[in-house]
Amino acid sequence: MIKSNNETKAISGISKIIGFIIVIGMFIGIVYAIYKFIFFTIETLPTLNAVVIVALITGALSIVGIVISKIFESRQVTKRYLYEKKEIPYTDIIQMIYKLPLYVNEKQVDDEEMINDMREMSKKISIWGSDAVIKKWHEFIKETHTNSNQSMFKLEEVILEIRKDLGQRNKKLERGDMLRFFVNDLDAHMEKESNC
Repeated sequence: MIKSNNETKAISGISKIIGFIIVIGMFIGIVYAIYKFIFFTIETLPTLNAVVIVALITGALSIVGIVISKIFESRQVTKRYLYEKKEIPYTDIIQMIYKLPLYVNEKQVDDEEMINDMREMSKKISIWGSDAVIKKWHEFIKETHTNSNQSMFKLEEVILEIRKDLGQRNKKLERGDMLRFFVNDLDAHMEKESNC
């Protein structure tokens, strides 16, 4: 039997409420367990031998240290994994970006190929791009429909965000430095932008 849209929404709403109750219950349970542990420790600590107290503190610090190092290690492994996965798609995106001036200046590539390349870049960015890269890509796409001169500088922001996501700092790079690799008349574009 096929459920109606209202029944599906009702089941989804109930599932969310049950999930919320479970999360609240777990949170209360954890807070209560921590409270009981602290209360037990305060109550029994004065009755323990100094050697036992030192051993408990040392053990607790060791456990905390291990947990922190495991969290840090896990984050580093995830970061390394994502870096390795992003390297190839980002390289492909940069290669496609370097073809873009051909569309504008020399018309060596047809519009269909340009549209296909843009779609491919969008696919790769939607999967592997950081939040900042995705936002800059959207700004670039939006700008291409209104101001071609400004869109070029938005494209540079995409490149800089990709570099940043791969660990580069971009500290000493100025506006236009990345565009100089593939835009021949950049100074004219920059002058045009400053006059606007």
